Amino acid sequence: MTLAELVSTVAESGSLGKKEARAAVDAVFQALEDSLAKGDPVRTAFGTFSVVKRGPRTGRNIRTGETIKVPASKSVKFKPSKAVRERLNSSSGKRAAAKRGGAKGGAKTAKPTAKSGAKKPARR
Repeated sequence: MTLAELVSTVAESGSLGKKEARAAVDAVFQALEDSLAKGDPVRTAFGTFSVVKRGPRTGRNIRTGETIKVPASKSVKFKPSKAVRERLNSSSGKRAAAKRGGAKGGAKTAKPTAKSGAKKPARR
């Protein structure tokens, strides 16, 4: 679902115009971002958003093989609620995922061939 589709869905379900729905969606995202920037988790009926700290580590430049230092960083973690997990794992959720091209029964993507000039992925 894209942002435009989300705004349209909110507009339809909330009997709002698209401008008001866009303002509401933007306000929700801004509130999430503000809370996470402070380091506070956000708990909703949908799930929990939290900040996780990733320590510094060493990495490797895949082109040159040179060892590089990757600095510490923060990232956002999402843990879905029990209700969301149950809905995703129900039989109706699996059928819906298959219709959208999900992991089971969805459309398959073409693999690159040697003729197309695609390079093999680097070994890790």
